[in-house]
Amino acid sequence: MSKSSKKRYQYEADFHDRWAKLIIPKEVDYKASFESVTSSENVFAYSKLSPVTGKKILDIGCGMGDASLYFASKKARVTAGDISPEMIKLVKKLAKINGFTRLILAGVVNADKLPYNDKSFDIVFGNGLLHHVDPKKALAEVYRILRPGGTAAFIEPLAHNPIINIYRTIAKKVRTDYETPLTYDLVLSFRNLKFSRFEHREFHLTTLFIFLWYFLFERKNPNEVRYWKYILKDSGRVGGVFTFLKKIDDFIVDNLPFLRRYFWNTVLVFRK
Repeated sequence: MSKSSKKRYQYEADFHDRWAKLIIPKEVDYKASFESVTSSENVFAYSKLSPVTGKKILDIGCGMGDASLYFASKKARVTAGDISPEMIKLVKKLAKINGFTRLILAGVVNADKLPYNDKSFDIVFGNGLLHHVDPKKALAEVYRILRPGGTAAFIEPLAHNPIINIYRTIAKKVRTDYETPLTYDLVLSFRNLKFSRFEHREFHLTTLFIFLWYFLFERKNPNEVRYWKYILKDSGRVGGVFTFLKKIDDFIVDNLPFLRRYFWNTVLVFRK
C-alpha cells in the first residue's frame, strides 16, 4: 500500500473513531433505519436483498452497525466490517445489548483488500462506503467474495446536486476530506463490470426541501446535526410531507431520466 493510501485510511479511521465516541448506544434505532417512512433508500435496498434469513451477509463500512443489527434481527448471519476500530467496538456493544452476539461477527477491515475467501457471502451491503474508497477496486473485491447468484447493494451520494454541494461546503465537520461523491457517468460505467446484472435507482430531489427547512427555518447547524440521521428520528413529524414529495421524486425517476443525476443518493444493485 502506498504512503498516500495509508495516510488516507488512517485519516478515515481517526475521523470515524471520533464519531463513534459521540454515539449513545441506546439512541441507535436500527429498525428506524430500515422501516421508517423516511428511510427510502434502505427500504429499496433491502427489497433487493430479501429474504435474508439464514443468508451470510457482509456489511462493509458498517459504521455504527444499524444495518448489521437489522439483518441479524431477520436471522441472517452477519459479518460487520469497518476501517474504524471504535466503530467496531460500538457494533460489538450494540450486538450484545440487542442479543445478537451469535449472529454478528465484527472486525476492522479495508474495503480495498477484504480478508475473506472467494465466494464466501450470499449478500454484500454498504451504506456510504464507495465514495470513501476506490469504488471499482472495492467492487472487484465484492465480486470476488460473492457467491454465484449473490447480490450486493450500495447506497451512495451523487456529485451533481447544487443544493447538496452547498451543504457539503458548509458541513465540513461531519464529512471527511477524502469523500468523493459518485458522478452519474461513473454510476453508468458500472454496467461494464463483471457482474451479470446491474441496476440503480435514485433518491432525494424534492425531498431535499425538508433539509432546507432544517437549515433555513429551524436553524439546525449542519456541522452539529447529521441531517440524514436526524430525518429518521423526525419521521413522525415530517413523514407526511416526505411521502408526498417522494411520490414526485418517483415520478421524476421513472419519467424524466435526464434529471436522475441531480438526486442526492443512488442505490446500486449488483448480481453475480
